[in-house]
Amino acid sequence: MADDSKPIEAGVDAAEQPRPSLLVRAREWTAGSPLRRVLVGAGLLGLAGGTIAVWLVLASLAAPQPVSRIEVALEKLDEGDLEYAQNYVHKMQEAQTILTQDYGGPLFVLGAVRAKQAASQWAPERRRRDYLVAAKYLEEALSLGVPEDREYQAYYLLGKSFIGSDQLDEGVDVLVKALDANPAHQTEIHSLLATAQYFAAIPDYEESLKHIQQVLADPSAPEELRGDAKLRLARTLSRLDRHEEAEETLTDLPQSLNPAQVRLTTGHVLIDSAVDTEELKLRDERLERAEQQLIEAERLDKLSTEITAGSQFLRGRISQLRREYEEAIQRYTDVRKRFGMSPAGVAASAAEGDIYRVVGNATDALTAYRRAMDAVDEMAFYQSDLLPIDELKKTMLGAHATFVEQGKYDEALSLIEQLGPLIGETYQLELRAQTQQRWGEMLIEQSLAKSSPVPELERQGRQRLREAGVSYENLATQRFAEIEYPEDLWRAAEAYYSGQSYTSATRVLRDYIKNEPLRYNAQALLRLGQSLLALHQPEPAVEAFEECIEFHPYDAAVYGARLAAARAHREQGDFDRAEQLLKDNLIGGTLSPRSPEWRDSKFELGSLLHEVGRHTDAIDHLEEAIDRYEDDPGARQLRTARYLVAESYRNAAEEPRQRYIDAKAVNEREKNEQEFRALLKNALQHYDTVQREISRSSVSNPTEQAMLRNCYMLKGSVLFDLGRYREAVEEYSNVSALYQNEPFVLETLLQISYCWRRLGEPEKARGNIDQAILALNRLPDDVDLLASTTRSRAEWDAILSEIRNW
Repeated sequence: MADDSKPIEAGVDAAEQPRPSLLVRAREWTAGSPLRRVLVGAGLLGLAGGTIAVWLVLASLAAPQPVSRIEVALEKLDEGDLEYAQNYVHKMQEAQTILTQDYGGPLFVLGAVRAKQAASQWAPERRRRDYLVAAKYLEEALSLGVPEDREYQAYYLLGKSFIGSDQLDEGVDVLVKALDANPAHQTEIHSLLATAQYFAAIPDYEESLKHIQQVLADPSAPEELRGDAKLRLARTLSRLDRHEEAEETLTDLPQSLNPAQVRLTTGHVLIDSAVDTEELKLRDERLERAEQQLIEAERLDKLSTEITAGSQFLRGRISQLRREYEEAIQRYTDVRKRFGMSPAGVAASAAEGDIYRVVGNATDALTAYRRAMDAVDEMAFYQSDLLPIDELKKTMLGAHATFVEQGKYDEALSLIEQLGPLIGETYQLELRAQTQQRWGEMLIEQSLAKSSPVPELERQGRQRLREAGVSYENLATQRFAEIEYPEDLWRAAEAYYSGQSYTSATRVLRDYIKNEPLRYNAQALLRLGQSLLALHQPEPAVEAFEECIEFHPYDAAVYGARLAAARAHREQGDFDRAEQLLKDNLIGGTLSPRSPEWRDSKFELGSLLHEVGRHTDAIDHLEEAIDRYEDDPGARQLRTARYLVAESYRNAAEEPRQRYIDAKAVNEREKNEQEFRALLKNALQHYDTVQREISRSSVSNPTEQAMLRNCYMLKGSVLFDLGRYREAVEEYSNVSALYQNEPFVLETLLQISYCWRRLGEPEKARGNIDQAILALNRLPDDVDLLASTTRSRAEWDAILSEIRNW
């Protein structure tokens, strides 16, 4: 084996020796020369860099090219290859090569694909869902910017998606933009706008009719589109009460239309026509024809679709119009059970409620209405030709109005709680407040209509009014930034005031005055003062009244402010100012005696004069008021006024009595005696009138009960002063029998004993003293006798023991 490590033998030809490598030769060439080494090193570095650069170029050429052209997806979209277009966009997304500012194009493709897929969906819910997704894509695409030549196509598809997902108002706004600038889809846009206007929450049938006519005016419109437009035209004309034109429309229809749908529409149009027909024979004839059309529609609808549901509902409607209520209820029940929470089921439940309401069954009516609203609440969107949303709303609000009119407020409020999805939370809250207020006012009116107020009715009524105040205040909170806010505050304050929630009324009134200084300012100051007065805060109440009087001298509220201020000043003991305010209302002003403020000022002035001891003046004012307002149902002060007149006559008799006692001359004594006896007789007459009125009243309040007791006592006192002792004993005995366990019976028994002594029967007198002693001993030790009599327990014990020995 040769040894490769041996050196080349001498003598061998140099040409036959192996040539050194380039690297060896380069090393030999640079040996001993630093400059050569530098040159060789630089060359090697340049060679390495060039190699790397070439490799990178080749690698980039070999790598797959990124997908970046949206035009490919748009082209496939136009060709109808929806799957390819959609997948192409997804690949662009996966490759993450789409810049943020370029996302509008891909989103447009995805929205357009989903809109086209939605149009081919058979199931209504899936179709609506796909259109909803498409609308989201297209909205975002337009906000980011779509290719310039696709903008109006995007608007068209977005409008169509809005309509398809039952976002009708949004759809109309978008389609109107696309209508003029999108000639390729004008006819379809008109069709979509016709549908949107027809099914809108507030339908515009005239506008819908214009768009339908535009569709039918296009000779190139597809037959299917023209057929649908014909059916929609018939229903729209029927909604506009143009029934003959609607029927004529149905005589010339394309053969391509679903015959079951044609029969259903014909039956519906005939029913609408029958409703507006006054001639009974023609009405019955149209209902009969409608029923035959509906029966045929059911026969042709082999799959029992929504056509069958609509047909069966309309047959129930025919029975209802014929007043065959049992049969109608049965048909509606069948529709509801068979088709559940479909538009036909909603219409059937609402119709059941109407029938029960008509026959007076409020409970079952409310149940049916609740069932209908529960179904609507569970639907993402509600759209129905059997019972459009505006008619459903009218039905429910009509039911509410009927319940209120019939005084069935509980049912009315229960129905309101179901109406949120239909009428919105704000209107629902307003309706609740109005119903609570009406209920409260009705209960109080019922109480006032009685011969005497009924405390339980008043309590319930004021509770409802307070609830109305809370609802109005919540409504004001919701509409804080709206023009209705001050009005809501005012209504809340009035409800609180009427409900005697004076603290809440005061709080809300101050907010109102701060936010609305002009409209009801005078009335608000009046109410604020009245509320403060009811809270026993006379000083701030007077400030509010005086502000009203000073700053609003020509406002009608000033009369009430003067009256209320007079009461406040009277409570503070400023009788002169109170009298002046009342006289300002009664004298020299524009206030008429027919007004409540003049009437109440008259009674108030008489009461004030009685309190300050000007009894003759009090009698004049009170008797004038009694004569003037004897038959006025609003004059609730009549009974109190008569009682005060009696008191004034009795008190006025004290002055001539004293003059009688002090008189020296016989004729002077006789004159004064006649005067005080006449005054006492007048007092007796008025006490007797008040006593009879209260006794005959089935219900009376504590104040009137106290007045009745005083009438017995004071009649006895007047009779005693007149020397009619036996009659006085009878009156006092009534008190002792009716109130035998009350402390003031001691005064009565003592007065009876005085009468018997005047009659010369001391034994009977002592017998009544014995009864008084027994009554005193029966009273509990903790009873404060000074609160209801003129003496303490010790004083009573002493005086009764002393008199017993007379």
